[in-house]
Amino acid sequence: MKHSLKGFDPEIRRMEKDIVIFFREKGAEFGGKDPIFMTILAYFYIREKLTQQDLRDLTGFSAGTVSKVIRQLVQFNLITKGTIPGTHKHLYTMEQLPVAFSQFYLPASRVLLKSENELKQMKRELMAHASEMQSVKGFNEVLAAVSLMLRSVPLALAIFAEIVNEAERQTKK
Repeated sequence: MKHSLKGFDPEIRRMEKDIVIFFREKGAEFGGKDPIFMTILAYFYIREKLTQQDLRDLTGFSAGTVSKVIRQLVQFNLITKGTIPGTHKHLYTMEQLPVAFSQFYLPASRVLLKSENELKQMKRELMAHASEMQSVKGFNEVLAAVSLMLRSVPLALAIFAEIVNEAERQTKK
């Protein structure tokens, strides 16, 4: 498998950067995570599989900074570490929303609620231009990331409500 960042259309890269900026700027609301951590996490949401070199190319961060955040993400079970066959390069993957993400998820639900209208507007615009952009490399990944964030709003509310209910049950004991 040849792994490369090349191929995303410039317009899709701009949309991807908008999503990354959204995560970075809302980082404090996502449990106090710093902008560097949130930037790298956002790229995993969108791209799912990245090498450390990919992250350095995407973010402009130093090798040491990328390595430090990668170690944290692996430690939190947010990503897994693998190897690209035939190479000595590591490939890091975010396959699904991990269980360990719950420590970040509840604060994120508040951000998603505040931003739900922005996300809906972004999805409307993407869908309005879907027929023209369907063949543009990277369009589906950006649309999937926006859709995931939108689907997370009701799930976050349900999880938060369940946690509140459980806390109330525990305090009554």
